[in-house]
Amino acid sequence: MAPSAILLSLWAIFGLVASTCKATDYVLYSDRSRFHPGQSLSYDMTRHGIPGPASLVMQSCCNLVLSRTDTGKVLWQSHKFSDSHDCVVTLDGNGELFVKHGNREILWRSETRSKNYGIYALALRKDARLVIYGPQVWNTKPFW
Repeated sequence: MAPSAILLSLWAIFGLVASTCKATDYVLYSDRSRFHPGQSLSYDMTRHGIPGPASLVMQSCCNLVLSRTDTGKVLWQSHKFSDSHDCVVTLDGNGELFVKHGNREILWRSETRSKNYGIYALALRKDARLVIYGPQVWNTKPFW
């Protein structure tokens, strides 16, 4: 399934197509994207005067933190740290989320490995929850 089709599916799931507030930068795809210290997944609705509900941030110490953007309250964190500052968050083709560093040593993993290989997406939902979706179960046939 093409990444654009997955994104369209996620928009439909979250009800964002009909929403007047657009959410961006809230999806990490398997085997296609990753983020490093200082980068994040978050909602940015500030142009509408609404703070995004949550942000997933990779801190420079390699701790992955999900927190509320309006209150700063930490909702979840990996509790794994490294002095190397060369961490990366990845999602593999079996839907398992990793925090790795240096020689790609695994600092933390979600331990949610699926038997089905495919394209997965880690999504930060508008209710401030992280969810891994995939692989495709059903879709409409192309109309062309």
